[in-house]
Amino acid sequence: MIKSGCNIKEEFGCEFITMIENGSMLKIQNKVMCVMNKNVINNAQFKKIALEILIDFDNLCRKNNIKYSLAYGTLIGAIRHKGYIPWDDDIDVIMLREEYEKFLKVKEELKNEHTFISIETNSLYSASLAKIYNNNTVLTETMHRDLCDIGVYIDVFVFDYVPESTMRRKCLYYQALFCRKAWAFSTYYPKTKLGVERKLRDVAAKWQLGRRANIWLNKKLKKQPKSQLVCAMLFVYNWDWETFNTDEFNNLTEIEFENHSFLCFEHYDMFLKRWYGDYMKLPPEKERVVGHSYNVYYKE
Repeated sequence: MIKSGCNIKEEFGCEFITMIENGSMLKIQNKVMCVMNKNVINNAQFKKIALEILIDFDNLCRKNNIKYSLAYGTLIGAIRHKGYIPWDDDIDVIMLREEYEKFLKVKEELKNEHTFISIETNSLYSASLAKIYNNNTVLTETMHRDLCDIGVYIDVFVFDYVPESTMRRKCLYYQALFCRKAWAFSTYYPKTKLGVERKLRDVAAKWQLGRRANIWLNKKLKKQPKSQLVCAMLFVYNWDWETFNTDEFNNLTEIEFENHSFLCFEHYDMFLKRWYGDYMKLPPEKERVVGHSYNVYYKE
């Protein structure tokens, strides 16, 4: 698989070496072959493929009367640019827990080239949020390691019910925060090649600490009784201003994104102001950068 006499570190990079050192050899042949073939997907192609996934997702949701909304940067892009934010390249959608559970029952109806992946569906996947990816592509994160291969994807966030009691809600938030830090500790590449931290991170990765933590949290959130409050607790950063009233997400409206019509919460203005403040104002030029770091290729 590897050219005889080649310098592996120069040919495939430190990420490949790190994966070997940590025993993460699963499907490594695909990663190597994609790098050798240089079949790279550029930014415009990436956006086109992700948009096709979103269209497929939207069609399936409408067919089965499943509610969802564009979210986060994707929603800002739809409102401000009628498409992608020029310097962004990912797509985010969000669903209430009961809508998400309905989608799980019909996910196999996605097009053949699209695959839904989550901790419920793949024993090697560790992230808290689900994804739908194009299985004719290969995407490798340069910042963190994972044991399973995916391709160009869209993110699927879930709004879970949370306690109306401030104290109980805050307690749930800190449990979620611990799980997210456990995932980051076990999946992000160490900054150093030696030392105690490196060894601890490698052990955490070997035992899939992040996946175990996220499975525990996911099960706990599924058991939360219905309330008037919801929060994307699987990926929450603030237990207070990221909590919303359930009624604010019952009504949907149509919104344009890249010349297609998708669904979004009728109260999107409230949602975006909570997250971004004056979201119609462009950020300083130095902040207009892509927030992700990965290598993407077409499969041969």
